Amino acid sequence: MSIDKVFVVGAGLMGSGIAQASAQSGIEVILNDVNQEAVDKGLKNIEWSVGKFIEKGKLFETKVKAGQLGRKTGRGWYNYDDNGTRKGN
Repeated sequence: MSIDKVFVVGAGLMGSGIAQASAQSGIEVILNDVNQEAVDKGLKNIEWSVGKFIEKGKLFETKVKAGQLGRKTGRGWYNYDDNGTRKGN
């Protein structure tokens, strides 16, 4: 069994870390929190962390630009069906 996509609930320190580790493994990541501000802050933390890895030579910028960190998408607090389609307001 392989994991192609993860849905991370909570974009705080632990959630953004899980999202980053998953994305660096090539897994598509959907990062979720109670509002878009929280998701944006989590994504900013991931960008900072990736920058540190690049500075230390542990991750190469070309790999990041080539999309090897997967896709990180922010969603607010909404209901979604099993296919990821937003339901309701």
